[in-house]
Amino acid sequence: MFPSDKLNLDQVLQSAEKFYADPRNRIDQLLDTQGDGKGTIEMVDDTPKAFFIQPPVGEVYALNRMNIYIEEGTNNKFDASKYGATTALSNGIIVSVQDANGNLLTLTPLPVTKIGLWDLGAGIDMFFTDFPSGTSDMAAIRWSFFKGAMPIYLIGDNEEKLVMNVQDNLGAGGAALVSHIVQLQGFKFRPPKWWGLNLPKAT
Repeated sequence: MFPSDKLNLDQVLQSAEKFYADPRNRIDQLLDTQGDGKGTIEMVDDTPKAFFIQPPVGEVYALNRMNIYIEEGTNNKFDASKYGATTALSNGIIVSVQDANGNLLTLTPLPVTKIGLWDLGAGIDMFFTDFPSGTSDMAAIRWSFFKGAMPIYLIGDNEEKLVMNVQDNLGAGGAALVSHIVQLQGFKFRPPKWWGLNLPKAT
């Protein structure tokens, strides 16, 4: 997150551009319970959990896209009025950008209680399989942040992170999903010296 009165976006993009072409600076990381891709990645559970991605101190993450994989487990078809084929979620899924002091930006206009509500995010593409009867179907949701406005920048020095709060039971007794996994794509870079040693907090 960049305060407009402190940092010029054009300068940010120019300083990051040379890092984009280096494959070592790509981000292809799954949301997890630790923020580094090494924790729990499967969101199907019977208890609410927060899954996130957070850059280390000294790095900035430019996130271009979120990929959501959902596998339905009841051998029924996805239903627009439900999250899967069984039921709508009571509290829903919320995606936000946070720092150590709390919420900076909520990316989901409404809590996602039904599968179709993902489409409220700008730059969303949704794909549903139509396998023969008797097999579980899957949904693939691609949220391209750069199509809606711009990539989402997370500054490690500010302890910023992108968080997906899953507030309901996605497994048996709830949405009855088999799998719900989320991947973030983008690139990382180190802040140039002209940013200063103490980066300003986003407001």
